[in-house]
Amino acid sequence: MKVTFIGAGSLIFTRRLLVDLVRLPFPREEIEVALVDINERRLSYITRIAQRIFAENGIPIERITATTDRRAVLGGSQYIFISILVGDIEAIRK
Repeated sequence: MKVTFIGAGSLIFTRRLLVDLVRLPFPREEIEVALVDINERRLSYITRIAQRIFAENGIPIERITATTDRRAVLGGSQYIFISILVGDIEAIRK
């Protein structure tokens, strides 16, 4: 099962979903995750978090793909979560 997170840099949301994902009652060897974010720093951070979650649950970290190019990973996704901030942080401040 391939799950893609667009806007994966939303650290709290993505982390919670990843924890829930690895707790689902289906074979862990079927879990594959693609993380997508335009912010490379946030993408790197959530990738490290995902690797730790996978490792702690006996899932090979090689099943994680991280990229800034959503088109590269959308194919084959059974589920796609979109968590993006439109207008950057200024949209929240207003």
